[in-house]
Amino acid sequence: MTAVESLHKAQHGEKVTFGLLAQLVLENAPREELETVIHLIKAVNLPLTLQDLGMKKFVEEEWRQVAIDACAEGDTMGNMPFPVSPDDVYQAIITANAIAEAYHD
Repeated sequence: MTAVESLHKAQHGEKVTFGLLAQLVLENAPREELETVIHLIKAVNLPLTLQDLGMKKFVEEEWRQVAIDACAEGDTMGNMPFPVSPDDVYQAIITANAIAEAYHD
């Protein structure tokens, strides 16, 4: 998420937390599993949405770059049990944030 300037002040672990939500979406995890993770995030008072992380305005180009970077050769996305494209990652980010927004207080 280093491509998103407004998130530079967010802690690494906070970004990892959102990344977990996006990964669950990418993996098409059962809704119950996603809800369990969301409730845990809320219980320990971690940022839930991109806005909670500090994003002031969604800039598509920044998030497209995040997705491209995540799929770079030799990066950990290669550990997924199925092929993942930058567009898959981008869509997972968008969807994860929309789901998280629905659970936001």
